[in-house]
Amino acid sequence: MRATVNEQKILPSAGSFVRYLGGFEHLHWLFSQSGPRAFAHAMEVTGTTTVKQWRAALDALQLSQPFFSVLIDVDDDNRPYFRRVNGSPIPMRVLDGNFAASWEDEMGKEVSMMISADHAPLLRTVLIHEAERSIFIITAHHSISDGVSMAAALCELVRALSGERLGRRPMLPSPEHLLGAVSKTSTVQDQTERAVAKGNDRTSFARSYIKPFTVESLRLDEALTSSIRRRARAEETTLHGALCAAVIRASRTTSSAWRQETIRLLSPISGRNQCEIDDTSSMCIGAAIIPVTPGQELDLWSLARRIKSEHAGPRSRSGLTLALQMISDAVSEVSDVNGALDFIEPVFAYQVAVSNVGEFLPPGKASAVRITSMWGPSNLLGFEGEQLVGAITINECLHLLHTAYSPLPHLLEGVRTTLIAMCDEQPT
Repeated sequence: MRATVNEQKILPSAGSFVRYLGGFEHLHWLFSQSGPRAFAHAMEVTGTTTVKQWRAALDALQLSQPFFSVLIDVDDDNRPYFRRVNGSPIPMRVLDGNFAASWEDEMGKEVSMMISADHAPLLRTVLIHEAERSIFIITAHHSISDGVSMAAALCELVRALSGERLGRRPMLPSPEHLLGAVSKTSTVQDQTERAVAKGNDRTSFARSYIKPFTVESLRLDEALTSSIRRRARAEETTLHGALCAAVIRASRTTSSAWRQETIRLLSPISGRNQCEIDDTSSMCIGAAIIPVTPGQELDLWSLARRIKSEHAGPRSRSGLTLALQMISDAVSEVSDVNGALDFIEPVFAYQVAVSNVGEFLPPGKASAVRITSMWGPSNLLGFEGEQLVGAITINECLHLLHTAYSPLPHLLEGVRTTLIAMCDEQPT
């Protein structure tokens, strides 16, 4: 991207400038200064590897992804922008898989720690290594990636690990730019993340809960995953709609406090089709917020159809543009972290979130090094009692990941039991 005259004036070198943050990226940059808001993915890789090979593959991935070597800086007008920093490799913490704790525990530690936007790169990794099997965890600042692009990046990493050469991916403009949502100029107060991290008692978000976050995983086999897809199609809905309905039912069954409450369901939505971009790592998402009143989960397939229909507006190009314009307008009036929280709390507050990344075809199914499982995303916004279920389908199996401060016990087992019952239910 060519720097403007103003950008050349304010920066030490035009080559270090990448682009200004879009409205949603700007909002998340402010929000992330209030606590640990990074997100993480994990994958299991089988095949003979060495730590040196992983390091080389990770370096190759970093070189291929424009936002994997940046930090967030501000210009003379206090406008935040991505600045490239060369010579800052992605950190990789290596653990011996024969002695390490569970990968879920390690992921819980990772997502409970902040990623400071003023230090490059804006991601870090953990390798739990064994000679024939490894677990790899990647944690990133949300301004540079989303669930879809991070899953794709992990597939690219394994291609590099298998000896393939990775091409340089293009720098993606902000979704607001691609959709024509006008980002108004805004400034931020002179504050650093280090100062904010010392304590922001303004926020009511959950800082007093036990850390690290609790992370639990569950893999549904190919037969059940296929059965859910077939039945969802027959019911004129989607696997995602069925999964959301099952998570609502399991949550109400597990939590007596929620049985008579309206549950706000947060469902992130990829905006890549609407923006007509590939899966290069960037933040390109929208969201549907769906209130579910008590009793609606009694007919789970009807609820699944309703959830599908509620996605139609936010998923459309016009709906995503409208949402991003609203955020851009709000950000133009936001000058600090507290202002970001004032906007986020009423708009995005939820009890249950289902973040379904979709289906991925892993590379190297026939090669010596291959992905056998993938989980994600794992992250929390900081709302009291929130429960996030991340979902990825890989190798034709649905992988579920539950993240929470105070987890509802056995939530994923309840989801699986509910999905089985939904598939076995007689069609009406």
